[in-house]
Amino acid sequence: MKRRRPALRGTVAAVFITVVLWSTNSPVLPKEPTWGDVLSEARSGGYQIITTEELRERYLKAPEKLLLVDTVGSGNTAPGTSRER
Repeated sequence: MKRRRPALRGTVAAVFITVVLWSTNSPVLPKEPTWGDVLSEARSGGYQIITTEELRERYLKAPEKLLLVDTVGSGNTAPGTSRER
């Protein structure tokens, strides 16, 4: 009986370590954002979401009052866009 205890402890330890490593290394798939998520985050951040039609109207009415900021960053482009000039 004394010989079985170390083997049992080793087996339990190996199974425990395997379970811990498997659970911490399993990939987490990000949730696909919805339009509701965008609106909710904008509201919580104090931002106002406008459509491209509203942007056009504001630009045609008073272009000097608009400040557009590129939030993509230098060298990167959003999916489906290009940096052609």
